[in-house]
Amino acid sequence: MRIFTEQPLKEFIGAHPESKTALQEWASVVKKSSWASFEDMQGDFADVSRLGEGQYSFRILGGRCRLTVAVKFSRQLISITNLIHN
Repeated sequence: MRIFTEQPLKEFIGAHPESKTALQEWASVVKKSSWASFEDMQGDFADVSRLGEGQYSFRILGGRCRLTVAVKFSRQLISITNLIHN
């Protein structure tokens, strides 16, 4: 999978440095994957949730952060749509 842009991750890490390791690990797993479905994503991230058509949410740092993405499985592309600190 390719991450469309990692700028939102970098900006979030700048504001929340405690998230750096967890977000870097998430990005590393994503880049090594070749998911074809939501079920494939769940194989790597058990706590991923489906929000709607092509929209998924990951709990980061035990739920202290929530990363929402849009996924195009056919193009192997992920776009970060939202990243919040709870």
